[in-house]
Amino acid sequence: MTIATYVDEDTALFDQMKSKTSGAWEFLLCGEWTQSPYHQGKVEFHYRNTNSKKNWAILSLGFPKRIAVVATFDQPTVIEEACSIMLKTLKRRGGEFFDCIDETGDFEYERFEEAYERG
Repeated sequence: MTIATYVDEDTALFDQMKSKTSGAWEFLLCGEWTQSPYHQGKVEFHYRNTNSKKNWAILSLGFPKRIAVVATFDQPTVIEEACSIMLKTLKRRGGEFFDCIDETGDFEYERFEEAYERG
């Protein structure tokens, strides 16, 4: 598995991996983040993947709107596993994150939450 984010130093790898997915974005989730009582906001994520389910990208709809994290998995990966691993990695590397989830797309939330907590 290879994961790259927009905050990584190796922007060439990130740019190369971004081009592996194309097509329409699907709604993943929206939630809220907070860093202090005076610094908080909302974040919304969308995803897209290849038919093989090995290459994934997550779009952050905030300011600015950008592809935030991309991944290539060795095996086909279900949405709950792929997106939870990618979002957890994005948070660890200093990118967008959520503290609570307000709304989710069409996936098994419990499975996503389990994978997110494991990561």
